[in-house]
Amino acid sequence: LEKSNKEKKSAARKEQKALERELRDKRKIDDKRLKVISNGIKAYEKQRNIEIKAQQKLVDDQQDIIDAKKEAWQDEKRLAKEQIDAQKDVLKTIKKTLTAAKKELNKLKDARDKEVDNAAGKVDIAEMSLKAAQEALKREKLLGHDEYDLSFREAEAKVKAAEEVLKLAQENKTKVKKIWQDQIDAQESIVTTTEDQVDVQEESLNKLKDALDKRATIVEKEVDLLDDELKIRRKVLK
Repeated sequence: LEKSNKEKKSAARKEQKALERELRDKRKIDDKRLKVISNGIKAYEKQRNIEIKAQQKLVDDQQDIIDAKKEAWQDEKRLAKEQIDAQKDVLKTIKKTLTAAKKELNKLKDARDKEVDNAAGKVDIAEMSLKAAQEALKREKLLGHDEYDLSFREAEAKVKAAEEVLKLAQENKTKVKKIWQDQIDAQESIVTTTEDQVDVQEESLNKLKDALDKRATIVEKEVDLLDDELKIRRKVLK
């Protein structure tokens, strides 16, 4: 009986060892499996981190591009506005020149009118003087006087003198008109030229403004597209 118990105990120990060995082998297998899984997870996480860093770099690069684009646009816009302001100053100066030229033209016309009126008045006086002299000569003739009479000769001389005065007055009136008209024509030419310059400078100003507006629209669209692309890249990171 004692021998039988020993054998049973021995068999039990062997069985226990076998079980322990089996459990140990199984644990090793499980440890290997866990190690493989762990290594796979680590490899995945490593790869994922690499991808995340790459995506983050793309996001950062995209943001840098947007910031650079906005900064460049601010510089470009500032220069464009400086050009517009300079063009406004040019236009303002030319408009002042035009106003002064028109004012001078009006002064010349007023002066011309006064001078011509004065010359015309002298013509009128000369015509009246001639008419009076001619009437006096007629009276001499009606009285039967001729060149042998002093009064007749004096009346005839007065007619000739009045005719000469009238001729000189008419020539002076024509001369005054021409002198003033030449000055007015020259000033009108200055006004016309300056008006043309105003038109040219206004057109240049409008072109600068239109170019800035068009450029602003283009840059805004470019930035919007870059922002949309940035949003997409950020979504990938989430």
